[in-house]
Amino acid sequence: MFKLTRTTSGWTESVLYNFTGASDGANPRSLVRDSEGNLYGAATSGGQSFGGTRFKLSPDGHFTILHSFTGGADGANPQVGLVIERLQPVIIGAASAGGDPNCKGFGLPGCGVVFAYVP
Repeated sequence: MFKLTRTTSGWTESVLYNFTGASDGANPRSLVRDSEGNLYGAATSGGQSFGGTRFKLSPDGHFTILHSFTGGADGANPQVGLVIERLQPVIIGAASAGGDPNCKGFGLPGCGVVFAYVP
């Protein structure tokens, strides 16, 4: 993850977090920011079961894994951008695999799930 800061001479890039591809995940897809400046995101692979992760990066740079997708009922490989519902802080996203094991999508068990997370 990185951020770009506009300066008088152009743009400066700062790395916020380097993914390892291990338990923290790999291939982050989307980020949303809450009113306190925390960034929430999803990585499509890596994690404990290699099904991706949901994570949080606080303004002080502290990285937290919120969930490691297993590929079961909780889904796997989150692909779609996250959304924050403003009325009640809820983060909503979708994973392209896992869920119903009877659904055979693209040769993988499960056809995906929609998930919600309350910070």
